[in-house]
Amino acid sequence: MTARIAPVWNTLEDNYLINNRDFLTSKGPQEGVKYNVSVNDIYTVIEINAVKINLMISEEDFLPGEWIRVLPSLNKAIIEDSHRMLPENSKFKSYKDLRRHWKNIHGYRLPEEESSYYSIQFWRGEPLLYPKLCVIRNFPIVTPTPKALEKVIISRLLNCLNSKMSNILGAPLKIQIQDIQHENENLIMPNDILSETQAVSLCTPTQRVYRHT
Repeated sequence: MTARIAPVWNTLEDNYLINNRDFLTSKGPQEGVKYNVSVNDIYTVIEINAVKINLMISEEDFLPGEWIRVLPSLNKAIIEDSHRMLPENSKFKSYKDLRRHWKNIHGYRLPEEESSYYSIQFWRGEPLLYPKLCVIRNFPIVTPTPKALEKVIISRLLNCLNSKMSNILGAPLKIQIQDIQHENENLIMPNDILSETQAVSLCTPTQRVYRHT
């Protein structure tokens, strides 16, 4: 799903999406969603909450030995070294190769203009090369959106899914939006809203109900 809807929606950590193709160069809060997926043999449920995400992008350089977070995983690591251009020992022959790698692996569309790089050491393995745009100091700030904007953002995501994923595993995508109630941490769909055909139900905890086919 995340591969199909990129770069309109870009993945962040395991359960966030940012609705901005140029999110890596945009400052301030950006529109997005937090989602949770539940699957069984009958249906797939995606619970969606509209949010604002501020990556807290800084133009300041990072220093060797500094603890940072990397996109999209937000894993913590240490800056080992900085590079103004691709190191000679890099596995990438050019910035074009690195851009292709990030598109194929993460769905990220890096800017055409090349920036600096950092060698980043995780808790194990060899240091990895990251473009500066994909390195931040802290976790992003995530806040809820106003109720008036929530429906707009969620509808935007569902429309993107409809256009980019008309079929899943050979079955037509069918979206049903339902109001759900949480009595515990397990997401359970009532039997009376399940379709007799194979369907994907995307559910959001709003008070309005929409059906998309």
